[in-house]
Amino acid sequence: MVATSLAMLFMFRLRPTLMALNAAWLISLLVPLLLLGLGLSGKYNLFRDGLTFDAAVTVIEGGVARESAISADTRTFLYDEVLTSMKKRGSSFIMGQGAGTGYESIYFSESIVGANGRGGSEVGFLNTLLYSGVIGVILYAAMLFIAALYAFNRSNNDLCKAFGLFLLFKWVTFFIEDIPRMDLNFFCIWIIIGLCLSKSFRQLNNAQVRSIFRVKHPSTLFRQVQAT
Repeated sequence: MVATSLAMLFMFRLRPTLMALNAAWLISLLVPLLLLGLGLSGKYNLFRDGLTFDAAVTVIEGGVARESAISADTRTFLYDEVLTSMKKRGSSFIMGQGAGTGYESIYFSESIVGANGRGGSEVGFLNTLLYSGVIGVILYAAMLFIAALYAFNRSNNDLCKAFGLFLLFKWVTFFIEDIPRMDLNFFCIWIIIGLCLSKSFRQLNNAQVRSIFRVKHPSTLFRQVQAT
């Protein structure tokens, strides 16, 4: 949905100004960290207090349909369990516990596999903190925000700027879900980061980018082959 919205934004030439893009860059970087700090200090919990409307969707788990409230807090207990487990085990919050570790979970006690506990949570930030600590989180953030910064300030085409906005969105959802793992979404993110960091791609203008993605009619390609 976000990717489609960004595409429509630039398609209808509703291009944000450079000042707006850089403001979005700074806000996207700081707001999740601020909300994280408020949540850890107990002053404000976005997951519990941020959504108060009554709405539900039907989800199917194990072939059984059930109603699930959209505003239900399904993340606070994950933060509590992962951070409590790391503290209990004396794990380094700077370096993490390593890729082959897990965390102690009471909620998922019946599904825990192995002596290390549950292998990971449903929150990308928590998994990264668990496996590689604050260093891992900083490195991940650096890749996203450096790529977005280059996309906003050193690119000549709208596609690159849209990619930069999408990377900012991925950082925000990193604290809600968005688990880094080997799937199609993971590879797409790193392809986008690579394009934003590519000087040759950033130097392309809009017309040149359109020519790259323009699909020619088969008859045109056939005539070109005959001509050669």
